[in-house]
This record gives sequence, C-alpha cells and structure tokens, in this order.
Amino acid sequence: MKRLCWSTLAVIFLGLVGSTAQAGPNANGALLVHVDDSIVFSDGMSYVGLSDRNCVDDFNCPINDEACSQQSKIATSTKGSGSTDETTVWWVLAAFPPASCPRVSGITFGVGWGTGPNDVTIVDYGTCGDGLEIPSDEWPNNFGNGTAVTWSSARRAHLIEVYWFAGYASYGPIQFTLGPHFTQGGNFADDNVPSALDPITYYAKLGLGGAQGEILHDPTPVQEKSWGSIKRIFGSETN
Repeated sequence: MKRLCWSTLAVIFLGLVGSTAQAGPNANGALLVHVDDSIVFSDGMSYVGLSDRNCVDDFNCPINDEACSQQSKIATSTKGSGSTDETTVWWVLAAFPPASCPRVSGITFGVGWGTGPNDVTIVDYGTCGDGLEIPSDEWPNNFGNGTAVTWSSARRAHLIEVYWFAGYASYGPIQFTLGPHFTQGGNFADDNVPSALDPITYYAKLGLGGAQGEILHDPTPVQEKSWGSIKRIFGSETN
C-alpha cells in the first residue's frame, strides 16, 4: 500500500487542486456500502475484488455495463446477523448514474459513527485503488477522519470498489457513516491535469450490531436532493 502525507499531495495528485466550477464526468456520483453475510473475516486477508460489486472498465461512452451496474440496486447496508462483537467485512462502492461516463482517478472521503470514538472497532482495512493512498493520522480508527484513494489509470465503470473495512459494533447497534473528508471534503477526481473535481452527492450508512443501514442517504445540507430526484438519477430507489 502506497501512502504519502497531505503535504506532498498537491505535487503528486494534482486532481485535488483542480476545478469544481463545472460538472465533470463524475457528477452525481454516490458512495454506497455493501456487506455480504457469507464473507467470513480472516486475519491478514485482502478483500479487494470480493464484493461482487465491481464493474469492469469500459472505454466506450456511453458505458455498456448494465448487467454489472444493476448490482448497485441490491447492495445491502445492514449486517444480517445483527450481533455485537462479530467482525463484519464491508465495502465502500462508488456508483454513478446509468447515462454517465465516469472517469475516476481519485476520491476523498471520510468516516464516522455514533457519538463516541470507540463505538466501532476497526480490525482491518484496505484501499481498492492501485495508486497512492493518502490517509489522515490514525486512519481509520480516529473517529471522523478521512483518506484519499487513487488509481494509476482512470476507472471507467458505473460501480467501483473504493475501500474495504473489517470491524464490529463495540457496544450495541450503531451506524458506520460515510461522509466528506474532514479537511479535504468529499470529491471524485477525473484524469485531467489538473483534475476536475465533482462532489460526492450521496453518502450511505452501514448498520452494525443490529442497526439499520441506509443507502443513498445524503446528510449534507448543501445538497438539495429529494428521494424523487435520487430515483430519477439512479433509476430506482436503492435499499
């Protein structure tokens, strides 16, 4: 795993100092979560590519990955067993509207949960990007922090694995929440130099320890999107 500090980011990952003035190819992108109850955590194992929710790149536009991208509609955000202290593996997925032609070279996002820093215990994690990762200090165990994930060449698909985590609810039902990076915001970067930045429009929540998860839930007040507009963009309500 390649890691750098944020002070070198502007030199190596120019996308994060790009423009957000106009919508780029990654506009209206969402961050989903997916958990598969059949996956059993094993210490030291990488879970990259095991979500069954990672579309193959298509260099045509429009992208022809309908069979794969439909998997976003059955992504699940609630651990079925609902037990506390049982280690769960879950994935963060980037999802884009069917008519779009995404070109994802990087992403910044953050995580949080509940009201206490120890409400969720993360036992393992990893990036699904093959480029640089630039995490904040103590990522991801420091409540409310974030990371940047990059790819060596742009991902061109409607459903993309971004990250995986393994962890559990420490005390009882809790939601593991995706959101903007606490200093860098939440954005998708394309493969231009400098990159065009498109804000992440929706953030999902994972339910652990018996909590109910949420898909395509947007907690940020700057985004004025209703459930109706969400369904129009993505084709149907995801649950």
